[in-house]
Amino acid sequence: LATNGEEAMRLVLESEDAFHLILMDIDLGKGVDGIQVAENILKVKEIPILFLSSHSEPELVKKTEEITFYGYILKGSPIIVLDSSIKTALKLFNEKMERKRIESKLKKEREQLLSIFNSIDQVIYITDPKTYEVIYVNNYFANLLKENPIGKNFTRRGERR
Repeated sequence: LATNGEEAMRLVLESEDAFHLILMDIDLGKGVDGIQVAENILKVKEIPILFLSSHSEPELVKKTEEITFYGYILKGSPIIVLDSSIKTALKLFNEKMERKRIESKLKKEREQLLSIFNSIDQVIYITDPKTYEVIYVNNYFANLLKENPIGKNFTRRGERR
């Protein structure tokens, strides 16, 4: 538990401990406010931040939504609202991290596949199945053509249109 913004940033950014969720007030006493603290933390770490505040001004709530999309709860809300908001924030965060993991895996697999394609001394090209536009050629085919065929159209038989 931090008593001001600077302490909150230091606690989170310097700690080796894993934080699973941060409940952040906007008013953190003198110095930086909760919005600034959240921005600084999120520049360095991926942690779901849920704002819990007594402020209900639309422009302030909107500003917090630009920083984090995990939620904003008014102080004094029933405990069931806080509990539900925490569960939702954790679920959203876990889904985001899983999506990033899958995207990273797909990127690596795509790079490996392109590396294999580019090492083959045979013509390899891929077209969009609807438009027949070339979307990929391997190095061997590109060198044979001596031009960039990306975006050019081919018929189903491989003839240029």
